[in-house]
Amino acid sequence: MKKKITALCLMILLTLSYSISAFAAPKTMSDGQLFDAEYYADNNPDVVKALGSTEEALYKHYIEHGKAEGRLPYADAPKPSSSTKTSTSAPAVTNNRASSANQNKTTTTVYITNTGSKYHNAGCRYLKNSKIAIDLADAKEQGYEPCKVCH
Repeated sequence: MKKKITALCLMILLTLSYSISAFAAPKTMSDGQLFDAEYYADNNPDVVKALGSTEEALYKHYIEHGKAEGRLPYADAPKPSSSTKTSTSAPAVTNNRASSANQNKTTTTVYITNTGSKYHNAGCRYLKNSKIAIDLADAKEQGYEPCKVCH
């Protein structure tokens, strides 16, 4: 009897310790496109870091840049064909927090990576795995520091 109780407790513990990642069903946006903001945010942390996690910001990024970069809008979305996917050498994740007054100023584009804490010039060797365009002022505002190799 003691073995049965132990086995039952072990089965319950194992059952509770496994979790299944499930995403919400994709939402049909106003233009008819299916999009799951939770899935997009979970799979594109660079976009969330640069733009935030609101559905509006994520969907705008997907339409303007993510689709061309080959990013998926929801979990079971068909993968884009290689003929329609553009080069990802300089993904266009930009910070849209600039005011209309700042839009008239000359800006300097630098690049950040998915995981780093430094900003880089376009040709820096540390950009071989990811390269996210961002305005220099925004990079500094978000706490990025200059790369010691290229700055």
